[in-house]
Amino acid sequence: MNNSYSKGFQLFRNQTNQLSIMQNFLKKNINKKDSQRKISNLSFLSVGGGDGYFDKLLLSFLKKTNININYNILEPYDVFFPALSKNINPLMLEEKLNISIIQQPFEKYISTQKFDFIIFAHSLYYIYDRLLAIKRAKEMLLPKGEMLVFIETEEGLIDLQTKFFSQLDNDLREIFSSSNLKNILKKKKIFYKEEKHDDYIDFSDYLFSTNNQRELLLSFILNTEFAELKATLKREILDYLEKNILQKKGGKLLYHPLSIITIPQIRRDKNERTIQQDSC
Repeated sequence: MNNSYSKGFQLFRNQTNQLSIMQNFLKKNINKKDSQRKISNLSFLSVGGGDGYFDKLLLSFLKKTNININYNILEPYDVFFPALSKNINPLMLEEKLNISIIQQPFEKYISTQKFDFIIFAHSLYYIYDRLLAIKRAKEMLLPKGEMLVFIETEEGLIDLQTKFFSQLDNDLREIFSSSNLKNILKKKKIFYKEEKHDDYIDFSDYLFSTNNQRELLLSFILNTEFAELKATLKREILDYLEKNILQKKGGKLLYHPLSIITIPQIRRDKNERTIQQDSC
């Protein structure tokens, strides 16, 4: 990952509603957990914090509650770490927030504590042994804890990535959708719940321009230096996008829904009784 990827990530984040969807989902679940148990403490592990913007928004919400928060952020990539620290460091002064930033991949992380929430916000693409990741995350959860996976579906950008990744010498293992995850969970008989949210990427200001921002956005989406690609391949990518763009609400939008998959540590029925699950 390089600076173009990082800058393109920021553009991408601003052209979708996924950040708002993710925040609203977490707020709803945190409020639900609080109303059920009147909790005084919550612990979080955020896997793949990126530039910290998502965690910053969530922590800004959490500091307004009456809950003591223990919040751990993992981010392995150097390109994101300065922005992550800049976004999160001011929140470390908050009395009810105990925050740790750890520059380490999830695969090497050894936790000395258990968590209420372990969040994979579009980070499971870069962890290639997904079953092992799920197993390790479940082991780190408290008895009523939940693993939350925000992930792309089999529709949207994944079609573009599937078509062009091999031509870009990208690692095809990074192409991973909610359907792939659900197949793993079903095969191992691991209980999960899914919510699917419609969303779009707004290409209105970028697709048909030749400015630097289009190059950065496509560099992030395709995990490559788009500006350095051969002209014929660039044209093929842009032609593909044009054919799949929707004219909606006066904009040029690409359908790109979001899947949210919840994996509880222990499956319970409506009366909070434990239901037996197979182990990973």
